[in-house]
Amino acid sequence: MFNIDLSDKIHFIGIGGASMSALALFLAENGHMISGSDNNDTTYLFKNQENIKTFIGHNEKNVGNAQTVIYTRAVGEQNPELVYARKNGLKVLERAELLGIIGDGYKKTVAVAGTHGKTTTTSLVSTIFLSMGLDPTVMVGGKMQCTDSNFVLGKSDYFIYEACEYYDAFLNFRPNCAVILNIELDHPDYFKSYSQLESSFVSFSQKVREGGFTVVNKNDEGIKKLLSENKFKNPITFGFTDDCDIFAENMKIGDGGASYTLKVKDNEPIEVRLSVGGEHNVLDSLAAFGVIYGFGLDLKAAAEVAGDFISPKRRYELVFKKDDLTVIDDFAHHPTELNATLKMARAGNYDTVIAVFQSHTYTRTAALLHDFAASLKLADHAIILPIYAAREKDIYNISSKDIASLVPGSETAESFEEAAAKAKAKIRGKTVILTVGAGDVYKVWEYLK
Repeated sequence: MFNIDLSDKIHFIGIGGASMSALALFLAENGHMISGSDNNDTTYLFKNQENIKTFIGHNEKNVGNAQTVIYTRAVGEQNPELVYARKNGLKVLERAELLGIIGDGYKKTVAVAGTHGKTTTTSLVSTIFLSMGLDPTVMVGGKMQCTDSNFVLGKSDYFIYEACEYYDAFLNFRPNCAVILNIELDHPDYFKSYSQLESSFVSFSQKVREGGFTVVNKNDEGIKKLLSENKFKNPITFGFTDDCDIFAENMKIGDGGASYTLKVKDNEPIEVRLSVGGEHNVLDSLAAFGVIYGFGLDLKAAAEVAGDFISPKRRYELVFKKDDLTVIDDFAHHPTELNATLKMARAGNYDTVIAVFQSHTYTRTAALLHDFAASLKLADHAIILPIYAAREKDIYNISSKDIASLVPGSETAESFEEAAAKAKAKIRGKTVILTVGAGDVYKVWEYLK
């Protein structure tokens, strides 16, 4: 059993989130009685867990006799259960605080950070570790294909998890290995300047334990600057250039796979084949090999099993294929991610590329409006749904029409059914329709079948 200084009965506010559900499962597996609430029906997550009770909707009565309450920032400070917990003197921890406490209990921890690619890279590192028999504990922000879960309870000293920068959550962590994939502004509602964001990533790197290391993307402009200023602790660099510690040569990339020669200092070249395409996925794989190298593990064995990796759910996920129509879903909610997803589709053998896009949060849309428009121009046709509000209120004077006005030939749609109908009308020859965004744009699928 994992020893953690918390009460026997613990309540989660927002238990349905990817990170929150993994934390709840971890504590349940370690003997705690868990309850939790969420605005969406999440009971399917815990159908085989006798010691997890879930409630739909938020009410102070849901807290029951729990002595500790865990919450996610997504629920807001006025959540009735959180207000009740504070008023009655219960122990209250934010999600990242608990994750940090759990991480401190492991001897070999990997925290994967960056604006883009966290879930894919965490899943890839975890898949490699699992395939190599290293028996890690894993918490990831999406369902891994190899386990059909976002959580694995291992028995070894290894713990692999995502490290999100939002609200400086990752400053609660003290990993042996900190992975930094890239640094771009993605949360303008919290980070008011790039320098603030930059400082946070530097602070995250400095949280690495004594004797630990960081794995950093030397080809990312933000990281390159900080590397030149010696801001990272014991860096292992990766990228596409031979001045990196770990780099790729002879790359061949399509939308359905990639291959390259892996070059690592003091090691023989290794041929790598991936079942996922796109330059961004090659970079993620190089980051994973950086973790393997940093821990002194077998790079050749890692390369062999990396080829079996399939991207997590909602990461360029094939939804269905019928005749000349392919439907792919992707979580991309930042212009750089959107650009990578559409470039990947363009690398495929399609006559027509259609993007059904749902922007995520008003603040992000307003701050990155022109960048979103530039990325959407990679599609032959763009259909833009109303902005997914998430935690925000519509007070920013921004809408999907503002995006559409900057993308020639694009259309807006007010419903999933309308978006699907407009996408179908644009089908010409061999066509791929991508549903893209971090909200509920995937619901368009039902009207495309």
